[in-house]
Amino acid sequence: MADAPDPSTCDNFGLPLFREGKNPNPGISQAAAQGRFPHESCVSARRCVTAPDLAAAHRIFARSTPPFPGTMPDPWKRSSEGAVAILLFLECLAITSMAQSCSRSLTFSNRTSMTFATCVNLPSQQASLAWSYNASGNTLAVVFSGVAPSSSGWVGWGINFGARPVMIGTNALVAFQAGNGSNLLDYKLTEETQALRPLTCSPIDLVVLDRAVVIQERNMRLYALIQLRPNQTRLNHVWNRGSSVINFSPQQHALGTNDLNGRGVFDITSGALLSSRPLHQKLKEAHGLINAIGWGILLPLGAMFARYLRPFHDSAWFFLHVPFQVIGYILGVIGWAIGLRLGSYSVGVVYHKHRNIGITLFVFGTLQVLSLILRPGLDHKARPYWKVYHRTIGYLTLLLAIVNIYKGLDILEPHNKWRRAYTGILVVLAVISLLLEVATWMVHWKRRKAEKAAKPIATNGRHDGIEI
Repeated sequence: MADAPDPSTCDNFGLPLFREGKNPNPGISQAAAQGRFPHESCVSARRCVTAPDLAAAHRIFARSTPPFPGTMPDPWKRSSEGAVAILLFLECLAITSMAQSCSRSLTFSNRTSMTFATCVNLPSQQASLAWSYNASGNTLAVVFSGVAPSSSGWVGWGINFGARPVMIGTNALVAFQAGNGSNLLDYKLTEETQALRPLTCSPIDLVVLDRAVVIQERNMRLYALIQLRPNQTRLNHVWNRGSSVINFSPQQHALGTNDLNGRGVFDITSGALLSSRPLHQKLKEAHGLINAIGWGILLPLGAMFARYLRPFHDSAWFFLHVPFQVIGYILGVIGWAIGLRLGSYSVGVVYHKHRNIGITLFVFGTLQVLSLILRPGLDHKARPYWKVYHRTIGYLTLLLAIVNIYKGLDILEPHNKWRRAYTGILVVLAVISLLLEVATWMVHWKRRKAEKAAKPIATNGRHDGIEI
């Protein structure tokens, strides 16, 4: 960094200062002391030109000057400044035409065009990744391209040296536009980050030998030359984006499925993107499957037995209704407990509607079980009120269960066959219920007609068989 120009030179061009935390340059240290950068380890990249590139441009033009001692003559100085201005203009035109497409040939600032060995489109957030691996020096030149939700937002990419590509432990490089221009800063993602603590620029466990950034509106492209650890060919990487930055602190990203799936593994030698099963995926699938069977299938079947078998058999409906409801409730509680466990794994990621409906279902289901134990006798004066309560809570439970299952499918986003399968089950149950409803009313009116024709018998409102 000995060739870096004085910071005031960059200011004359209206550009932000270049600063490396370990750089002993006194001018850079003074800029940091003035609060122009949030942390000593941060690196600020430039809009349209980098300060090292500016220094290189001055050296190139200086070679064509006569060997005068001291400063350059005014004509040569004006010529060099005019050439730099042309470079700036041409680069800004290139940035304007930048598109978020996977390209192996890219240019940053007034550097020569760089060609990368591999470029792949990532599976989420309109992002792409290009890289080249230098085996002799064990270095990785990588370019991440992403689209921020807004022009005042941020785009980030990083490497996690842990066992899996997860947010906690990721060494991230985050690009955004600020008052000092375009920035590419270091952020270490920790448990505090997941707990929604403010994200501050901090040292990372990643040796970045060189970096650059290009930002045009929402399109952001960051470049890094990384010194890898020995025998490291497969890398866990994480990427994301957010809509705002406050005081060099990227604000929380959205919590949609697309925003939580920015993770994966790539092989730097073969150029392949390797499949990475989402974190706690088996637990999520168990949560969804158990709840769908318990709340979404067994409980509706139990309710159908109670409503439609009674006209045809005095007691069979009861001995089917109760086991189905109890087993469905037990499965629902197990699924609910799994959901609580998943919530503890993802602090700060809350699906409020899905969670609140789940809690309501647990309460309603528990009340239904208690109502079975505490039901009044057939002749008790509270019996009619109990029946209204029991049926109302029961039907509300079924309705909320179906709604919440579909909300869970929206969150989990399984293959479409699972949504179609559950929808098909509901359609079959609805058709059967409709047919049984017609049959039940036919039996009811037939019996009413027969009762009118026969001599009335006083029953005191009681019916044969078992009643709840």
